[in-house]
Amino acid sequence: MPRKLDERGIVVVIGRYNQTVPLFPGNAQVPILKTIDQRGLVELLNNATTNEPVADPATDLLNLMINHSWCITAGVHRGGLGGAAGGADPEPHISLSVNAVGYHLRVKLKAKTWVLWDITGPTPPAAGAIRLSKGKQAAADRNAAPVVSAIDTMRINYGLTEREALRAYVHMQKHIANGGNDITAPTAAKWVINQR
Repeated sequence: MPRKLDERGIVVVIGRYNQTVPLFPGNAQVPILKTIDQRGLVELLNNATTNEPVADPATDLLNLMINHSWCITAGVHRGGLGGAAGGADPEPHISLSVNAVGYHLRVKLKAKTWVLWDITGPTPPAAGAIRLSKGKQAAADRNAAPVVSAIDTMRINYGLTEREALRAYVHMQKHIANGGNDITAPTAAKWVINQR
């Protein structure tokens, strides 16, 4: 499977870059593990179009980036501050905004190189939708739960929206980081529900 974009296509996508929101520089709680520039991000996605598990969402995202302005909102980091795309994501990821819609490009370090393994963002029929990765799509086709993160588990188990589940997870992690060991997932979920 060839990469989606040739050099000319890469230049076109880079030309759509417009830093519409401030780039998160990192802080003591959420350090940036690796910075990435526009070309690096486009090449990461372009290379992923040859990686069967994430080829579909990577292609969808590049198609959106060809037609809309986009910007990197944070380099590789874990957690975060949350925002329009949702709350903190515990997986290492790059935060991206395309046409004011947020996406997380989840990456892992493999042989000293960051490799894209998942992309989160809106799914059809939402605006800015991208297709599911092969693993998530196969699970959906089987009507089985996909491989889920702690945030997904909180959303499913406690009837929270994705944003609420992310807020509950962050609340629980902050409490634990501050030395609290008496908070549980049900307690964090109740805290969010009480704020509805």
